[in-house]
Amino acid sequence: MPDATQLHIWGEQLDGTFVTPFYYTQADLQQHARLTGVSEADEAEAVRRATTTVSRVSRRLKLPGKTYAIASTLLHRFYAVWPRKSPRYTEEEMICACIDLACKLQETPIRLPQISHHVLSEMRGEKLTEEEARTEMEYKLSPHQQKLLESLQFNVDIVHPFRALTCFVTLLEGVTFTSSESSGNDNYPKKYLYGFCSGMVLDTYRITLCIQYPPHVIAMASLYLAKKLLDHISISTVIDASFMARCECDWKNVEDVALQILEMYATNRTNAEHPLILKAKPIMDKLLDRRRRRSLTAQ
Repeated sequence: MPDATQLHIWGEQLDGTFVTPFYYTQADLQQHARLTGVSEADEAEAVRRATTTVSRVSRRLKLPGKTYAIASTLLHRFYAVWPRKSPRYTEEEMICACIDLACKLQETPIRLPQISHHVLSEMRGEKLTEEEARTEMEYKLSPHQQKLLESLQFNVDIVHPFRALTCFVTLLEGVTFTSSESSGNDNYPKKYLYGFCSGMVLDTYRITLCIQYPPHVIAMASLYLAKKLLDHISISTVIDASFMARCECDWKNVEDVALQILEMYATNRTNAEHPLILKAKPIMDKLLDRRRRRSLTAQ
């Protein structure tokens, strides 16, 4: 397995297959950005800009959640290996390539002209016709999609946190609404809990968690946070290190994912009323304190 921060040559392969690490640490991703001449602030802004475009275009095209998740995963994996700026591709081309390939993998019936129209219009701030967008992107994306498949090691069976989340919610006991008013029109508290957590999971594709941790760890982190944040849901099952171990999750990894999720929401000023933002500070402080203590113990 090559070094996670190794800079590759375009077209370089190993025995016909481009091999990359399947999961990266935050340090790996930060070092890769530095090696390609991008500051930490510029990298964070590039991630925000690209993922916001993917999210907005996905909503306008009414893409299924899994198609959006695959497009975001492809984008994160590509830029974990290749530079943000290159004469071989543009950010617009890569976003179009990711969404188009995700639609193909999920058999989502959206054509490239529609994708290109929305991506270019979003990124340029001006309306383009589908014909203009198609002309700009036609015949450009095939080489890029080859690189996207290489970043997956040609394994297109992409697993998302939703399956694990369903299993974890099923394991919970004593899930109830705390009052009849809080249930609204939904008489199924587990269904409500799953919906809240799956929305949080979809939000995590704005950052690089999907290439840092396995999907079941991300699912567990969303459940861990939901129990702390939802006042109108009562869960008798204790979601602690023992429960996490039963679900094959390391509690330190779960807490790190939870902390990154809270930091993501805390820096998202467009959603200031989200319950995660309103209640995040004490939880973040507690998780940061635990991480500091673990670091001191490890020294």
